[in-house]
Amino acid sequence: MEKFLERHATKITAVLSCFDRLLFKGYLPVCYPQGMENFLDSQRVLYKDFKSFVCAQAYRIKSHSVAAAQRAGRPWIYLNGFVRKEDLVQKILQEQPVSSGLVCILAAVEPCQSFVLRSGIGRPQLLAAPRRCLTLP
Repeated sequence: MEKFLERHATKITAVLSCFDRLLFKGYLPVCYPQGMENFLDSQRVLYKDFKSFVCAQAYRIKSHSVAAAQRAGRPWIYLNGFVRKEDLVQKILQEQPVSSGLVCILAAVEPCQSFVLRSGIGRPQLLAAPRRCLTLP
């Protein structure tokens, strides 16, 4: 946690911590088509490579979360269907107590805002498209 705060100190205006979680609130400039296009341009990703690029990034994030759970000796759980996450975490804490650090990592497929590549005037463009995506809630 301290490394995160040090690394992003210039972007943090306040820190809220509580007993069981840390809440991040912020703005991602890639949550609308023009923002994502700007990001792709800054990364020198061609629009024709959009799908493979975002799939590779999603794989990296998922792999990182699995590795973090394994390093901490904590469970990584895919939630299939409706599950009360807080109840599940409480059950895990009863069975595998931990006083600080990672309790578990939960993964679920949930509705999300994504993009689709379509032909446009002069060049392809990204359009907002609702999808179901793997999230780490």
